[in-house]
Amino acid sequence: MSYLSATDALEYLCYELPSLRTHDGPESHDEESSGLLTGANIRRTCTNENECVSMASFAGLSTLEIAILAGAKKFLAHRPVQRMVNGIWDGRISFWKSLDVDGSKKPHFYNKRKADPFCRLRVPKYQKAFEAFFFASLLALYYGVLIERDPFHFTGMEAALIVFFIAFAVNEISAVRDAGTAFYAADFWSLWDLCIILIAIAFLICRIIGLVKDSDAIVNTAFDILSLEALLLIPR
Repeated sequence: MSYLSATDALEYLCYELPSLRTHDGPESHDEESSGLLTGANIRRTCTNENECVSMASFAGLSTLEIAILAGAKKFLAHRPVQRMVNGIWDGRISFWKSLDVDGSKKPHFYNKRKADPFCRLRVPKYQKAFEAFFFASLLALYYGVLIERDPFHFTGMEAALIVFFIAFAVNEISAVRDAGTAFYAADFWSLWDLCIILIAIAFLICRIIGLVKDSDAIVNTAFDILSLEALLLIPR
């Protein structure tokens, strides 16, 4: 890696492994002529079925992401690789030039004169800052709802809390689509976040049923379920 230029290093580290096709046909022959690392050729390099399945599990992931999942610490510790990782974190390396419908994902060095400024919302450093603010707001709403605890009406604060939970769920879905299932599951907090969403869904269902049936027992159960969120939200 040390002898590569910054552009070449970026291209190699951010190259995404193509998906493997399950059959041979005209499309696979077209893929053979399109490059050395196409799906059909990768499948032919597998020595056995288990290896193909293993390679298929990394489909759509970049070289850098595969190294992280594989725990290749020596590789990741190389100075050129660290420069790329820091560049991605700081936003000096971007994957999107625009956030419109026709935008395509391609790694490149950020140029503020040509890039869409809204693409900075995808910079990990800024995303973590927004995430911290989001969780602080979510926690404040959560405690507000528990303190208010209106058993007879669905309050505005509860509605705001549900909106935050929906936004949290949409963000998790986007994370799975952007990072891939394997890379998403490798994060310790992913299971934590899914549990937060499931508890919120259970609270909302019980709360609605309790208000419709005018049942104090179901309403109390709903708030008991919501209180379980504290076990997850505070450490998160």
